Amino acid sequence: MNSISSQNNYFNTIYAAPHMAPAAKPETAAPLQPSTPELSDGFHSSQGYDAGIVMPKVSLVSARQGAVPPVVVKDDGLSHARDASGLSLTQAASFLPSVAAVALSSAASQTPDAKYNEAVKSEPAITSMMQSLAEDQGFELVGLEHRLKSWESFSRKIAANPEGYEVKDIIRYTVVESPDKLTQTTLKTMEDLEKAGYKTIVVKNTWDNEANPYKGINTFVESPEGQKFELQYHTRDSFDLKDGEMHKLYEQWRLIPDPESPEAIALNDRMLQLADSLPRPENISSVENRK
Repeated sequence: MNSISSQNNYFNTIYAAPHMAPAAKPETAAPLQPSTPELSDGFHSSQGYDAGIVMPKVSLVSARQGAVPPVVVKDDGLSHARDASGLSLTQAASFLPSVAAVALSSAASQTPDAKYNEAVKSEPAITSMMQSLAEDQGFELVGLEHRLKSWESFSRKIAANPEGYEVKDIIRYTVVESPDKLTQTTLKTMEDLEKAGYKTIVVKNTWDNEANPYKGINTFVESPEGQKFELQYHTRDSFDLKDGEMHKLYEQWRLIPDPESPEAIALNDRMLQLADSLPRPENISSVENRK
């Protein structure tokens, strides 16, 4: 069945974000302390089935409790960029003519380390924006403790795709809203982000995709400074299913070598049954896909 085989890539994209249990809605939009990226892949943000899955069970603390540990950022973002003498690119550049030094500096700014550190530095302002929207609109912003992908998780993605290492979900958030308000909240949030200079560049709404067990709206947003991040929109039921029984079934499904084997098909059918049981958000088709 081609439809089953084609889901593999979607599964591997969605279930590679961090696991997030529900967190209490912040009472204010006060800035959080910087977060420490989780130490292993989980299941957060981009969880549809074009994301990948490793979801450690963790205990979350609500944002208002302020129990978010600080981020550790590399000193120069170049710890893996060394020449044969052991010098970092920044150090080596000091021994070269100015033109070469500028070229090295430009190349260094594109290394995975530098890209990751740029995201870490951009996160507080983006988080503050998301908290303000949550307070203004009244939606729940869950899993803030895992709003940053860990360096370990980021490194694994780089290793898997060294030629195209842009990872747009280093920073990620999840909005949870009731079925009767999800569509309105999604469109309103996109509109408010746009007014603040944040452009939603990709929208993937899987509620109308009958062949896909994952139900949710996954988006990628670009900040005014050019930092991309992931923002998912869920109902409470779709979020809980994604983090609960669906994840368990997926973990069994992904270990089966042949996706068209009877066992794989049975698991896929069960996931589709669970997806069909979810209350459908009102007017959800109004959220159009955007690539």
